[in-house]
Amino acid sequence: MAIAVVIPHRLADTQVYARRRLRVLFDLAAIRLANAAATGSVDTTYVVQAGDTLWSIGQRFHGHTALAEYVDALVAANGGSQIQVAQALALP
Repeated sequence: MAIAVVIPHRLADTQVYARRRLRVLFDLAAIRLANAAATGSVDTTYVVQAGDTLWSIGQRFHGHTALAEYVDALVAANGGSQIQVAQALALP
């Protein structure tokens, strides 16, 4: 004896909608990764907030890189050590 599961029409539409949105997110992530692989880098920026220093930004984004090396890379990537609020910094 088979048991039939009836899904109300509205619930089915919600599930399809969610599944489609999830697929779009995966596709966009795949495109971003493919673009990064093709160019050799990920275009990442950070907008300087009040109270930020290169050191505090470095602490937030250095990952597995030594902090001092990351701060040096920040300085090199942005043409100097002076930063201003609302400036877009390129993150190495």
